[in-house]
Amino acid sequence: MTSDGLTSQQKRMALRWQRYVSPIRPSKGMVELYEKNIGIVIKNKFEYVWGLLGCTPEIRSIAGKYQAKITCIDRNPDAFYAFKTICEPSKYESFICSDWLSLNLDEMFDIVLGDGAMSMLPIEEHGTFLKNIHKIIKPGGYAILRIHTIVPLPFDSPKKIFDWYRNKNDITPIFSTLWDYLYSLWLNLDTLNVSHNVFLSKLLEVYKAGLINLEELEKLITDNDYSVLVQYSRKEIFEKQISGFFQIESVDYAGDYPLHRNHPIYFLRKK
Repeated sequence: MTSDGLTSQQKRMALRWQRYVSPIRPSKGMVELYEKNIGIVIKNKFEYVWGLLGCTPEIRSIAGKYQAKITCIDRNPDAFYAFKTICEPSKYESFICSDWLSLNLDEMFDIVLGDGAMSMLPIEEHGTFLKNIHKIIKPGGYAILRIHTIVPLPFDSPKKIFDWYRNKNDITPIFSTLWDYLYSLWLNLDTLNVSHNVFLSKLLEVYKAGLINLEELEKLITDNDYSVLVQYSRKEIFEKQISGFFQIESVDYAGDYPLHRNHPIYFLRKK
């Protein structure tokens, strides 16, 4: 246990999150969009109950601003306790340890939020995920979901991606800055994801081509969490999937990083 009450594992999780940049963690523009849509829902009615898929610190801080009744739902309790130290949570915050595909809840929340939650699940489970989310929302309630979709890329080659990163002239970590650009470029258009083996082989190719040095290669490999699936969807497929469960109120884009068109935030009302 560390001096701030965290285990060593929780401390590493918190430090790692702080090193991440968008789109792994919400950008400033994303946070503003979440808060805008939340404001439309709650209209200063503080008795509304929120559900959060995962433990995203930035969304927990929004709940803290309103002192909302919010429940974080995650299968890993470490994330809940680790991220509490890097946000300003609501004093009415609680936690449920559960897989999103096996939630045993019923109409608990006025609003459910998920920042990239669906991208952590294989595409064949997206229908079950949406059905479960629909079930836990009260009649007339809302969901706000950021998803990963396929759109034309701002950079169409590894060289352009790495040139852009170097021209940024900042110290953002190379993996958290570039992973989504590289994943989008190397995406398997049948499975809509990138296997770990393919990602590694592609990294070795760009290293052998002289586009990155050995230190950059090692950081791209060691900073990655290969246990996490990154699953993309197609906009038309996602909208067809949700049509039986939700009505689309709006689709917003943060606009404050080059790949923002890949990450729409859907503001949905339960049918």
